[in-house]
Amino acid sequence: MKLWPLAALLLACGCAPAGGMAKPPELPADRYAKCSVKKSQARPLIVEWPSVDRAALESLSRRGLVAVRYGGCEMEVLSRCRVKGSYKYTPVTLQAERVTIKDADELYAQIPVGAAKLEGELAKSGQLNVDTSIVGTFDAESGALGRDDLEGECSTATHVLTTLTVGAFEFFSGAAVGAGAGGSALGVRAGGKTRSERSVLSRSGDAESCKRSARSDTSPPDGCGALIRVEATPLGAARSASPEPTAPPAAAPRGEPGPEPAPPAADAPTAIPAPGVVDTPTPPPNRGRVGYGPGFVLGLRGPFGIHFGALEDGASLHRYSLFSAGGVLEIGYRVTPALALATTGTLFSGSAGNVSDECPNGVKCRATIVGAGANLIVSPSGGEGFWVGGGASASWVITRREGTFDDAGTQHSLTTARTYSALGPDVGLGVDFADSYVAWINYGFMLGYAFRKTLSASGSNQLDEQSVALGNGDLGTTHTLLLVGRFHFDFGARELER
Repeated sequence: MKLWPLAALLLACGCAPAGGMAKPPELPADRYAKCSVKKSQARPLIVEWPSVDRAALESLSRRGLVAVRYGGCEMEVLSRCRVKGSYKYTPVTLQAERVTIKDADELYAQIPVGAAKLEGELAKSGQLNVDTSIVGTFDAESGALGRDDLEGECSTATHVLTTLTVGAFEFFSGAAVGAGAGGSALGVRAGGKTRSERSVLSRSGDAESCKRSARSDTSPPDGCGALIRVEATPLGAARSASPEPTAPPAAAPRGEPGPEPAPPAADAPTAIPAPGVVDTPTPPPNRGRVGYGPGFVLGLRGPFGIHFGALEDGASLHRYSLFSAGGVLEIGYRVTPALALATTGTLFSGSAGNVSDECPNGVKCRATIVGAGANLIVSPSGGEGFWVGGGASASWVITRREGTFDDAGTQHSLTTARTYSALGPDVGLGVDFADSYVAWINYGFMLGYAFRKTLSASGSNQLDEQSVALGNGDLGTTHTLLLVGRFHFDFGARELER
């Protein structure tokens, strides 16, 4: 039987007989040395991360400090591991910088996590460049962190990301500028002016938006919050346990098969060569610090009001309804963190009886107050906390009396149905608190006061079915006090950090 066709086929495909199976490719020894987590690699650029992974890291950082498994050239974000503490934003003077990488050593020092995948691009283009516009950092407010500060699935955690540098960046390969006359770029001459091919690998953020940054910012400007670089600090209890790359196995003598690699343990975590973020993070126990920006506001003040004063001569509002149930609905828009404009709608209704000669025994008296107005609300602390407001509103008071009463042994019937229009200013102050879980839900308490001048009165007043005047016809003034709760949705609120 002729075996040369089979031998030829094996030679053509690079295969070996079963007795001498080819081993999987091994990581060269110099790669292991480059991948050890050195001081220079403790602050790696993450511009090569896929945008979905950078977005997931940004989301996790808003909920609290982020734990990672960082060893060699692998970094795995542990989204199910919670770290006690939060990040605080520190603005800096706008920094424009270009990082140029021309050899493998610089590549592994600056971008260790993605270095293996970028070696080919570096060899092809000659250099890699990162143009950055840096506006600030998110820094961990906690000091030294150990395993006692971790909660959840943290058995593989080795480091905590303690600083996140933000701004805008463009990551590209190839030289960025041309050479002068008689010069060459990447060894190619073209009529005295040369320019290498430039290929954008990734970008995030807008450098023009970064120019709006200020040292007083409490968060990065919109469009300038991309994550550029992170600082990984070892856990105190995890330094000795950090997974370090081991030396490659010694090559077997020529002609002898090498040892087969041991299968991974069943419970060993799968190594992720590029950053990996779990899609279903465990919800944190509460939210972080809240910032306020433009957005709609919808709120309710209530549920009780105190009313007193004269609607007109012979008709006192507190005789109809001293205490009433109801509230004030506010619909508005937050223009800035400290300023909101709102329209208000008022509705209160209450009743009284057997309280005075205006509402004698056997006669039921009641009043309904309907109003509409506008308020300006100022929050010096920027949304949450103390606030003061003021404005004006118009109101309509509808009064009713109905029943019979005894006067010196004579029964009389009394029926009154009158409507009053009034106008006046109102003021209020209070304290609001953001909900512990949902940033845009706010609640608190307030003290409010409204003054009303009666402008007109109409309707009837009948005693024993005969129309009679209430008094001399003089119009009066009324007052409303609110010592109530305030609950509202502030859709301009957003969570800044945890």
